[in-house]
Amino acid sequence: MAKLKVFRYSHFDLDALLLLAGTLRKQACSCDNSKPPLAGSLNWVIFVSFEDGVEWVFRSPHSGQRAFLSGEYTCRLLSSEVATLKYLKAHSAIPVPEVFAYRYATHSPRRVHNLTVAGPIAPPVKMTSVCLTS
Repeated sequence: MAKLKVFRYSHFDLDALLLLAGTLRKQACSCDNSKPPLAGSLNWVIFVSFEDGVEWVFRSPHSGQRAFLSGEYTCRLLSSEVATLKYLKAHSAIPVPEVFAYRYATHSPRRVHNLTVAGPIAPPVKMTSVCLTS
Protein backbone atom coordinates (compact mmCIF):
# COMPACT_ATOMS: atom_id res chain seq x y z
CA MET A 1 0.00 0.00 0.00
CA ALA A 2 1.32 3.43 -0.94
CA LYS A 3 2.23 5.88 1.80
CA LEU A 4 -0.36 8.64 2.18
CA LYS A 5 0.95 12.01 1.01
CA VAL A 6 0.08 13.68 4.32
CA PHE A 7 2.95 11.70 5.88
CA ARG A 8 5.61 13.00 3.45
CA TYR A 9 7.71 14.71 6.15
CA SER A 10 6.79 12.78 9.26
CA HIS A 11 4.69 9.90 10.46
CA PHE A 12 2.29 11.08 13.15
CA ASP A 13 -1.05 9.97 14.55
CA LEU A 14 -3.49 11.80 12.27
CA ASP A 15 -6.51 10.25 14.01
CA ALA A 16 -5.28 11.56 17.39
CA LEU A 17 -4.75 15.03 15.88
CA LEU A 18 -8.28 15.07 14.47
CA LEU A 19 -9.71 13.83 17.76
CA LEU A 20 -7.88 16.57 19.67
CA ALA A 21 -8.99 19.30 17.27
CA GLY A 22 -12.58 18.05 17.24
CA THR A 23 -12.65 17.85 21.04
CA LEU A 24 -11.20 21.35 21.47
CA ARG A 25 -13.70 22.85 19.05
CA LYS A 26 -16.59 20.49 19.84
CA GLN A 27 -17.12 19.81 16.16
CA ALA A 28 -16.17 17.09 13.70
CA CYS A 29 -13.16 17.80 11.51
CA SER A 30 -11.12 16.22 8.75
CA CYS A 31 -7.86 16.48 6.86
CA ASP A 32 -7.27 15.61 3.22
CA ASN A 33 -4.64 12.90 3.65
CA SER A 34 -4.14 12.59 -0.11
CA LYS A 35 -2.46 16.03 -0.23
CA PRO A 36 1.15 16.48 0.81
CA PRO A 37 1.85 19.04 3.53
CA LEU A 38 2.94 22.52 2.59
CA ALA A 39 6.51 23.14 3.65
CA GLY A 40 8.98 25.89 4.23
CA SER A 41 12.61 25.75 5.26
CA LEU A 42 11.89 25.05 8.95
CA ASN A 43 8.33 23.69 9.17
CA TRP A 44 5.65 21.74 7.36
CA VAL A 45 1.90 22.29 7.76
CA ILE A 46 -1.38 20.54 7.12
CA PHE A 47 -4.86 22.00 7.39
CA VAL A 48 -7.64 20.62 9.55
CA SER A 49 -11.10 21.53 8.23
CA PHE A 50 -14.25 21.75 10.34
CA GLU A 51 -17.82 21.21 9.18
CA ASP A 52 -18.59 24.95 9.37
CA GLY A 53 -15.72 25.88 7.03
CA VAL A 54 -13.21 26.95 9.70
CA GLU A 55 -9.65 25.74 9.12
CA TRP A 56 -6.90 25.22 11.65
CA VAL A 57 -3.22 24.90 10.81
CA PHE A 58 -1.19 22.04 12.24
CA ARG A 59 2.47 22.96 12.02
CA SER A 60 5.48 20.87 12.88
CA PRO A 61 9.21 21.48 12.41
CA HIS A 62 11.14 19.36 9.97
CA SER A 63 13.06 16.53 11.58
CA GLY A 64 15.80 14.14 10.59
CA GLN A 65 17.86 15.11 7.54
CA ARG A 66 15.52 18.02 6.69
CA ALA A 67 16.01 19.67 10.09
CA PHE A 68 18.18 22.77 10.34
CA LEU A 69 17.88 23.05 14.12
CA SER A 70 18.53 20.65 16.98
CA GLY A 71 15.57 19.12 18.81
CA GLU A 72 16.35 21.07 21.97
CA TYR A 73 16.60 24.38 20.11
CA THR A 74 13.37 23.60 18.25
CA CYS A 75 11.60 23.06 21.59
CA ARG A 76 12.84 26.40 22.89
CA LEU A 77 11.85 28.15 19.69
CA LEU A 78 8.36 26.65 19.77
CA SER A 79 7.87 27.67 23.42
CA SER A 80 9.02 31.20 22.58
CA GLU A 81 6.65 31.43 19.61
CA VAL A 82 3.70 30.28 21.72
CA ALA A 83 4.53 32.74 24.50
CA THR A 84 4.91 35.57 21.99
CA LEU A 85 1.58 34.85 20.27
CA LYS A 86 -0.24 34.62 23.61
CA TYR A 87 1.37 37.84 24.86
CA LEU A 88 0.50 39.76 21.68
CA LYS A 89 -3.08 38.51 21.79
CA ALA A 90 -3.48 39.55 25.44
CA HIS A 91 -1.64 42.89 25.33
CA SER A 92 -2.08 44.37 21.87
CA ALA A 93 -4.50 44.94 19.05
CA ILE A 94 -2.22 43.14 16.58
CA PRO A 95 -4.17 40.33 14.90
CA VAL A 96 -2.35 37.08 15.64
CA PRO A 97 -3.36 33.44 15.29
CA GLU A 98 -4.80 31.81 18.39
CA VAL A 99 -2.82 28.90 19.77
CA PHE A 100 -5.17 26.04 20.61
CA ALA A 101 -2.61 23.39 21.45
CA TYR A 102 1.09 22.79 21.33
CA ARG A 103 3.44 20.07 22.44
CA TYR A 104 7.11 19.39 22.32
CA ALA A 105 9.23 16.48 23.40
CA THR A 106 12.96 16.10 22.94
CA HIS A 107 13.38 12.75 24.66
CA SER A 108 10.69 10.74 22.90
CA PRO A 109 11.66 8.49 19.99
CA ARG A 110 9.66 10.63 17.56
CA ARG A 111 10.57 14.07 18.95
CA VAL A 112 7.10 15.47 18.53
CA HIS A 113 7.00 19.24 18.18
CA ASN A 114 3.83 20.84 16.94
CA LEU A 115 1.69 23.91 17.09
CA THR A 116 -2.01 24.04 16.24
CA VAL A 117 -3.25 27.52 15.47
CA ALA A 118 -6.20 29.18 13.83
CA GLY A 119 -6.87 32.55 12.16
CA PRO A 120 -6.21 35.09 11.13
CA ILE A 121 -4.72 33.14 8.26
CA ALA A 122 -3.54 35.60 5.65
CA PRO A 123 -4.94 35.16 2.14
CA PRO A 124 -2.42 34.54 -0.63
CA VAL A 125 -0.60 37.69 -1.65
CA LYS A 126 -1.49 38.84 -5.16
CA MET A 127 1.65 39.77 -6.99
CA THR A 128 1.57 42.34 -9.74
CA SER A 129 4.37 42.98 -12.15
CA VAL A 130 5.54 46.42 -13.12
CA CYS A 131 7.42 47.06 -16.32
CA LEU A 132 10.33 49.40 -15.67
CA THR A 133 11.31 50.85 -19.00
CA SER A 134 12.56 54.27 -19.94
